[in-house]
Amino acid sequence: MSTTKIIQYIHRPNNTELGKGNTHESYMLIPSNIDVSSIFPSSVEVVVTDSISGKKYRLKSASGKEFRVNQMGDFYRDYSVNQGDEIIITNVNNGTDNKRFISIRKFERVAIITSSKGSEIINIEKLDDCKQSDGSYHITLYQNGMYSTMKISFLSSQRKRSDSPNTTDYYDVAINGNPITVGTHYITLGQKNTFSDLQKCEYSEVEFDDLNFLRSFIPTGNVNTKPHIVPTLETSSQFRPLLTAIRTKPFILLAGISGTGKSRIVRELAFKSCPKYLQDEDHTTPGNYCMIEVKPNWHDSTELLGYYSNINKGYQFKKFVKFLVKAKMFPKVPFFVCLDEMNLAPVEHYFAEVLSILETRKNTSNGIKTDIIIEPRYFVELSKIGDYNPSATDRDIYLKLFAIDTENDINTEIGNRHDLTTVGLTLPGNVIIIGTVNMDDTTHQFSRKVIDRAMTIEMNGGKLSDMFGGSKNLDYLPDAEQKKWQSAFRQPYINADEVLDAHPDAAEAIKTQCTEKLEQINAVLKGTPFEVSYRVLNELVIMTGVMLDSKKDDETIDNIINQAVDNIMLMKILPRIEGDEEMFAVKSNPKNRLEQLMDLLPEIATTDNPQTAKSKIKEMNDRLNAQDFTRFWP
Repeated sequence: MSTTKIIQYIHRPNNTELGKGNTHESYMLIPSNIDVSSIFPSSVEVVVTDSISGKKYRLKSASGKEFRVNQMGDFYRDYSVNQGDEIIITNVNNGTDNKRFISIRKFERVAIITSSKGSEIINIEKLDDCKQSDGSYHITLYQNGMYSTMKISFLSSQRKRSDSPNTTDYYDVAINGNPITVGTHYITLGQKNTFSDLQKCEYSEVEFDDLNFLRSFIPTGNVNTKPHIVPTLETSSQFRPLLTAIRTKPFILLAGISGTGKSRIVRELAFKSCPKYLQDEDHTTPGNYCMIEVKPNWHDSTELLGYYSNINKGYQFKKFVKFLVKAKMFPKVPFFVCLDEMNLAPVEHYFAEVLSILETRKNTSNGIKTDIIIEPRYFVELSKIGDYNPSATDRDIYLKLFAIDTENDINTEIGNRHDLTTVGLTLPGNVIIIGTVNMDDTTHQFSRKVIDRAMTIEMNGGKLSDMFGGSKNLDYLPDAEQKKWQSAFRQPYINADEVLDAHPDAAEAIKTQCTEKLEQINAVLKGTPFEVSYRVLNELVIMTGVMLDSKKDDETIDNIINQAVDNIMLMKILPRIEGDEEMFAVKSNPKNRLEQLMDLLPEIATTDNPQTAKSKIKEMNDRLNAQDFTRFWP
């Protein structure tokens, strides 16, 4: 079977590349650490197709002291490209030929290029509404759930270099009175203005043996559509529901009786996706895996998030926080937190902050972002402990937290950031939190607040003979397989609108059917505390989008929505439901509420789950008839 490789290169051109500098040339300057020769062979003219309009562009690379892709002028002019916009090059190689596509994402952005001379500001006219009478600019920014004020004041006009024909205006830029760091920053203008650092470029590649999802990878029709890569994996049925749930929301509850391998499967996923530079010599604990054993005496978040010690006069960083910092260093690798026996303590007591942070996730041009978990001042204090480093980078903070001297595999751009000391610690988008749950008389019940924010998967074991040979799964995979697994965990969507934008042909069916099916479920649950609302509808639409991304040719949108409804019923709705005969009885209907829910659900012809929602509801109804009380949990 032939292998297909897809390479995606995202480039953010500056004004010089756009022909707005003194040279008036139009090109893309490729950083020296990125090899794009498979897309643009040196000194060879290639044809790229506009994936929006179908127009062909002829581009030619040139190598020397720099590697450039030339002849970009027509594309820049066709889309009025500005600094801060993103050029997306997609290369598809099926072993015999290359097909190259080009598209664009446009943003309302102001670029701030800061050096020792001050800050050069590109597109400063976009800030005219913020100009004050004294000539300065005051911009309100929204960052990590808080508002801050950026002040821009004119410094001087001077030549960038001695041979520059013109002078450049330089400004002093500060946020809440603190000067911004050296580098290139962007203000993205909108209803809420945001401030961020963006890499010059991004490069990724994936190999696979199936072309079925190719049409969903190449953006069409919408310049803001972001392609999603879904690699084909040879996985057993136990993994497919879990992968779908993780891509829908990265907080999972694995429920079931003790000894069924709940914590083991989390460790196995980490082994499958762990790159060589994070592997341990003994093959026992992958570097992208963190086991946290929950204790019965946890009644606040200090054991997870740490605390400020008045005795030591410093913040006490715990294993969970250190692991989140480590995950920030390797954003392309999935990092797994296993909260073992999660409900030995009341979850909403020790996990409240993280539950709230999960709901602030947002897709941005720089990845998934959330509100802050740990304030920046604590990382500033950490940088002053021991060898004082007044300009500590995120890499420096990471090395200090783990008491190590070097780490060579951190991307230079990532390692040179100062997010931790300026913004604080947010929840990285590549972190997946999985809690193992054993419901017995030693554990606590889950509140609906927790269940509403998680995807629940029940694991009650299979044949006892399945145990044999399982130890072979706890080992590292070859590089090609690791990359497939790494891609399989990425969450493509945060809200329903992103799904509709990515699948415009199915948008109306998704909106109508998902809403109608949940309204029917709510009609059955009316008058109980188990009715669902916007959060469940949002995650139903996201799950539908995730399943559409890996859709097979013989699957219809109706079948996919039915399967998604079945999954959401199992993972989100049924875990909320419990009560006695009186709770489920309906005076006007001879069937109780559970029986009515069964009638609403279609038969699922093929399912990855060993259990369907109908079979689970029947189990709950049988328990109600036998014991006069029922719930989701055994």
